[in-house]
Order: sequence, then C-alpha cells, then structure tokens
Amino acid sequence: MSRHHRQAILPMVGAGGQDRLSRAHVWIVGCGALGCAAADQLARAGIGTLTLIDRDVVDLTNLQRQTLFVERDIDRPKASAAGDRLRALDSTLDLRASDADCTPAFVEQLIDAGKPDAILDGTDSFQTRYLLNDVAVRERIPLVYGGVIATHAMCMAVVPKRGPCLRCIEPAPPKPGTVETCDTAGVLAAAVQIAASMQVSEVLRLLLGEADGSWLIEQDVWDRTHRRIDMTAARDESCLCCGLGRYEFLDERSTPPSVVLCGRGAVQIAGCVGGTIDMGSLNDRLRAHGPTTHEDSVLRCTLLAERADDGAGSLSLMVFPDGRALVRGTSDLVRARAVYARYVGT
Repeated sequence: MSRHHRQAILPMVGAGGQDRLSRAHVWIVGCGALGCAAADQLARAGIGTLTLIDRDVVDLTNLQRQTLFVERDIDRPKASAAGDRLRALDSTLDLRASDADCTPAFVEQLIDAGKPDAILDGTDSFQTRYLLNDVAVRERIPLVYGGVIATHAMCMAVVPKRGPCLRCIEPAPPKPGTVETCDTAGVLAAAVQIAASMQVSEVLRLLLGEADGSWLIEQDVWDRTHRRIDMTAARDESCLCCGLGRYEFLDERSTPPSVVLCGRGAVQIAGCVGGTIDMGSLNDRLRAHGPTTHEDSVLRCTLLAERADDGAGSLSLMVFPDGRALVRGTSDLVRARAVYARYVGT
C-alpha cells in the first residue's frame, strides 16, 4: 500500500490526481508558523518539489507554534532546519531550501530556474507579500495568501485573470505600526494550524484543477465564528498590478536595504546577489572581536565590544554567504548599518 493511499482514494484526488501532485512544484515563502505547518502538510500530501525560502533563524519563541523546529535548531537558518526535517519525513521529496531574503533579484533568479505551479505565502512582511503578488500576476502563478493574528485565521487565493490580486483589495501596504502583529496581539498556535490548513487545501484544489473563483475565508477559533466571502467580483480593471501591468514591487529599487525584524530586536542588512563574501577570511577577521562559529553556511560572532540596546549582553552578528546579515540585540537601523560596515564592510 502506498504512502498516500488514504488521500488517493478521495474522489477529488484519485490516482491521477495523486500523480499530478507528485509532479507539482510549490514555493513556500516564509518558514515561520504558517510556513512550517503548510510545508509539513504539503510534503505529507505528496507534492513532488518544495522550495522553502526564509531569511531568518530559529528563535526560542518560535517553538510555541513553528512545528518543524526543536530546541537544537535554535540559531539555525529556518529554511535549512525545516528542509532537514522534511527530508527525514520523505526521502523522495525534492526539497530545495534557500536561506535567503526574498528580494526582487532573488525571485527573478528562481523564476529563471523554473516557475512553480503555485506559491504559498507564509511571510510576515507586507513588502514581500506584495512582491509575491507581482510575481503571481506577471507570471500567472496562483498565490495563496494566509494570515493569522491572535485567534483569527484567514486565507485567500489569488488566481490571475480569474479574480482580484492583493492590490485590487488594498492598493498599497499599510503604513508601519498601523497593523497588529503576533508580537503585539499574540497568536494562538491552533489558529496557525487552521490558517495553514486552509492555505494547503486551496493549493491542492488549484493543483488538481478545481479553482472556482476567488474566496476569502476567515475563522476565529476562539469565538467559533466562520465566514466565506466570494471575492471574484472585487477584481479592479484599473488596478496598478493586475489591471495595468505595473509590477512596482518587483522593481529592485522598491526594496529597502535593511529592515527591522518583527519583534526580534534584530535588523537585517541586505547583501549582494551572487555570493561574494569570503566566509573564511571574514571568520578570521571577526575572531579578534569575539567568539565565532561557522556552520550551516552561516558565520556567527558575538561582538564583545558592542553592547545590546537593553544593556544585557552584546550584539551578535550572523552573516550569510550572499553578504546578508542579521544584527541581533538592536532595533536601530542606523546602528545596525554602522555595525555591519565596521565589521563586515560596505
């Protein structure tokens, strides 16, 4: 009996549908709470190829809801750690893990290497979400958005030419500080699983050819409320993206060079596409400033002379092969850029 027998006997799947899933390729952008839950379900559903993309590393507070990680993964890049877990689940899975920032240039490289059949949005960044919307519309790839805050879960599929894109509904990302995050409102892990399950169901429907318009699905797991809204008619012919074909978030200039990571007391400094950092040489230089480790292709250094913003401990620096870095212990963009310039270079 095959691994996927219980799924394949479903009338909406069947042997032919299971074969289609085995040949499908899905991008999962963001390996946080939603991304972990969705990646686990898609791998178990028999998706043939999964590409995992995440710029962050595992933090202790992630373990409450990010189900692919365990304590020994703390400080590991999320995409690599999640990839290892999924390979252990299914050795036949074509798993591609990218510990990278999802920038326009990086996305263009991935597209050149082969378009996916669907994109699942597991991000916590509106900039990245609108970038994925641009990619989906331009390349005509279905994008399944998911969101969770407190006890509220939601999901919507963007199916180019069949319904609205995200910019039809909200033409521009909300201004910083105007939207609650999991760090300000909290998040119930059960709501994460609901949102991810809705996303996965939408992805499977799309891959099996059962797209039937665009629906916004919302559920509050605490209040026990549920609603489904047909969004098909919300498509705006004058939308800058899907109506007029302007892909502003795919413009390299629209992506900020650095960003404060949500609730983490850390700043990400963008690197250079192409992997130009000599990690061995940098490791040798950083040793003079504090203890270093070099594993999982990530160079870590505790900068003993640089105090964290709260005065408890020192700043730490994590540098990736493409030159991207996380400066942990500060939320000050100016200070983080200065630290990067001082220890890594401009």
